[in-house]
Amino acid sequence: MTLFLLVIAIVIIIYLLRTRNKQQGYDLASENRSIAEVRRRGSRQSWNDGTTGVTAHYRPAPNVAVDLRDDADRVFRVVATSHWVEADTMGRYAADYFFLHREPDNEYDANAVAVYGGDRKFGYLEAAAAAEYAPLFDQVGSDFIVARDQTYYGGDQFRLPHVPILRKIIDDGPPPYWNSGP
Repeated sequence: MTLFLLVIAIVIIIYLLRTRNKQQGYDLASENRSIAEVRRRGSRQSWNDGTTGVTAHYRPAPNVAVDLRDDADRVFRVVATSHWVEADTMGRYAADYFFLHREPDNEYDANAVAVYGGDRKFGYLEAAAAAEYAPLFDQVGSDFIVARDQTYYGGDQFRLPHVPILRKIIDDGPPPYWNSGP
């Protein structure tokens, strides 16, 4: 009898989960149309349907960025990702780099450094590290390209040079730049 009730409970749970997923599938279809609309409207657009808790934020990928891929041995994870992307979005992003963008006007953290995959915000550099890197970043620019580390955690890691190495790169003259075009 107990086994029978357990099987019935499992069947009901599976039914409820499938029903919920079908409803979310409809919402995702309208979400994809809305995100396409945001992209058409231009840069620095955010969108949130209020049901998923995810705010899709876009800004054009930079054409020129300070290249921090060399001598990058310090590994960081992208934080606050659940606010900016769905769980599988970062895994589908195929590039071997991320863009970092300084956000000195961020209302929550004046040292904020956002992490972008192409034109889509994925999250942030953790606050303690941003406090270390922001003053150095502010000396050379607002956009940076960094090596993505896809070894663990679904590709949500990236590498930066250690602070003393970055300071030396800046002190030695203009840092190397990455350019998206010819």
